[in-house]
Amino acid sequence: MEDYEHVQAISVGVGATYMLGINQKNVESCPQKQQIFQAIRTWKDARAANTFPDDLKRKLADPKRSWTLEKGKDNNSWILYEKAHETEINPITLTRAKGY
Repeated sequence: MEDYEHVQAISVGVGATYMLGINQKNVESCPQKQQIFQAIRTWKDARAANTFPDDLKRKLADPKRSWTLEKGKDNNSWILYEKAHETEINPITLTRAKGY
């Protein structure tokens, strides 16, 4: 799960997109498939809402850092945590940009 969030964070940080090569058999046999898809969806929704300021994108682009993103109270907010030694630290509340 952490690997998928790591890829999402870096992709947001550098402004890139990517494609995963997967097949149905492997997806269906993965016990974490719902959690993985939900994490990817959360990152995609936050990115589409233009929630990440440029200074934060620079931090997300650093491959030595790890992040996790949670949906907030509604469809207009998210909470980003940096991860250090598997502990979530420094929560940052992100909100949908005006017009997005």
